[in-house]
Amino acid sequence: MNNLRTFLALSSAFILSPVAANVQSTSDITRAVDIVDSYNSNLKGFINEGEVEYLENIDQLLRGGKIKCVINNRLSKSFAQEKQWGTQTMHSDTYHNELSNHHDNGTIASVGLSGYQVLIDWVEPRIKISDFEQPTLFVSAKMNVIGQQNYESNDLFFVQGDHIVMIDDFDAQESLSKALEYYKDNNYNEAFRIFQKLAYTSRNARQAQYYYVVMLIKGQGCDHISKKIRDMEAAWFSLGAYKAGHKDLSDLATKFSMSIKGATFDSIWLYRPSYDGRRAVRKKGKYGIMDNSGRMIFDYHEGYCSPISPDGYATVSADGRTWGLMDSFGNQVIQFDYYNIVPYLVYDKFMAVKDESLYILSKTGVPLRIIDGAFKEIRFVTEDNLAIVINGNKAQLYDFAGNLIDEGLCNVTHSYMSGEIRFTNPNETTPYRTLSVRW
Repeated sequence: MNNLRTFLALSSAFILSPVAANVQSTSDITRAVDIVDSYNSNLKGFINEGEVEYLENIDQLLRGGKIKCVINNRLSKSFAQEKQWGTQTMHSDTYHNELSNHHDNGTIASVGLSGYQVLIDWVEPRIKISDFEQPTLFVSAKMNVIGQQNYESNDLFFVQGDHIVMIDDFDAQESLSKALEYYKDNNYNEAFRIFQKLAYTSRNARQAQYYYVVMLIKGQGCDHISKKIRDMEAAWFSLGAYKAGHKDLSDLATKFSMSIKGATFDSIWLYRPSYDGRRAVRKKGKYGIMDNSGRMIFDYHEGYCSPISPDGYATVSADGRTWGLMDSFGNQVIQFDYYNIVPYLVYDKFMAVKDESLYILSKTGVPLRIIDGAFKEIRFVTEDNLAIVINGNKAQLYDFAGNLIDEGLCNVTHSYMSGEIRFTNPNETTPYRTLSVRW
């Protein structure tokens, strides 16, 4: 497809923040608190008893078990740091499994929520799509962690209808919670800055991406970005949500009939729209680089290119058969010598495929290692800087020094919704290795 188109511990009383214009009914407020408290009860049950029933109940509370709730609180950040993951935002399954593992190994004895407070004066950036939409209610709670390290933090729960759709770090300054506080106070410039920053941190940061897109469409806090670029960014994030199954974002794409010429769902899903305010653009079989003002900083050239990666490089080709790399200013870095090359610089090395061999290249394009085989393509690069490489009929795992990490004698599956790649042994259902695709 070349042209995408469709652009409030519960007691007899609870605490309310100061009353403002955005007042919800008492029943809605009570229900939101009940949902968070039910999550707390099931979380304690799962951690203390390990019964799957509790986890199933948690799944139903967190987006009904269909689209996983995203968690970005202090605890999730500690898990990510411990694992050296490139992102601190994680799906609820990963978060609760890590929590259970830490309880089993004795590092966490118990967790619990208390002190619920409904922030009824908070509003979110939102564009109404239908009369059936349910507003988001924001419930803060204290998270108490007992274990090798005891601490208390504050979480913010995003509650829509009967489900929790996100749990955020209410203490952090550069957080979704802080951006929403700025938005409530009509400080749109600071709200936009944080939403934009968070939208680019991970493809799973869909809530930040939704808020970012809404502000782009409304023109709030983004006067420094040209209208053309605002439309492009909004379309990119909204269309990318189709693969991930994020309804709010994809509904925006449909409502505003968004499109990006020459792009596919796969390329939009795989890449971010821009790097440091610069993006690759296409026009009538040519490519160039445009900044946030809409000015061309690298004029159109005949050929093909990918979007610019988070490392600042794009794959380019003059004829669509052999490929090289350019940087975000349009400078050619690797010549058009390879059948397949990925625009990620890992430990000052690139990776490419030519003549059925896997090449490890220096930053300047000098071959450092050549591995013979029946290599066809480098399909994905993961957040921990490993590459899924197709060698014959096997999907193998290599690092950027050219070391084979996994022979690929297994079933390898990929999820667009979570961005996960799962390695599973034949006749088994539980993956022995799970990786996340890098932007």
